[in-house]
Amino acid sequence: MILLAAAVWLLTREDERANAVNDGLRGSTPPAGQVWPALDELDGISPAFPSLEAVRGGASMLVATCADCRSGDIIGGFIGRLGPDTLPDDARVVVLTWGGDQEAWADEWHVDPEQVELHEATTPAAVARVRRELGIAPVGDAEESGITFLHDTRGRWRSTYYVGQLDARDIAHDLERLGED
Repeated sequence: MILLAAAVWLLTREDERANAVNDGLRGSTPPAGQVWPALDELDGISPAFPSLEAVRGGASMLVATCADCRSGDIIGGFIGRLGPDTLPDDARVVVLTWGGDQEAWADEWHVDPEQVELHEATTPAAVARVRRELGIAPVGDAEESGITFLHDTRGRWRSTYYVGQLDARDIAHDLERLGED
């Protein structure tokens, strides 16, 4: 009887790393109804940020961080370690930075511009709007930040990873599932 119960449990259990409240995804559940941020017409982001229409059709990963902070170092190291086979082929990876020299940041962390779209908020007004749109508030006097947003094929924000949660396998899992929408 115990063997039968164990066999049934093994056959019916879901991915044990899945987030039970996030429809089989491993990242945190975002607020309901959120979509790709409307930053495409904002002056002060270079090059121009992709629109919601531009990201529809495939899963996308938006990574937002200051370039000159502890979170930027952690995210830079993570993004720099992503190999060509780490994430699904059709997943779009967009990185939006502020507060530092993006080119030096990308060089230091070996961020591959062939694999990652780099965008930078270059004015104080653009940085303030980006932080507000993405819900990233300053921590004390520091410019700490760092969050990864995963979007489905319709541009809906469906999964979130904070700096301490970055795991390439989990993100790849979620992007693959979101690409099936």
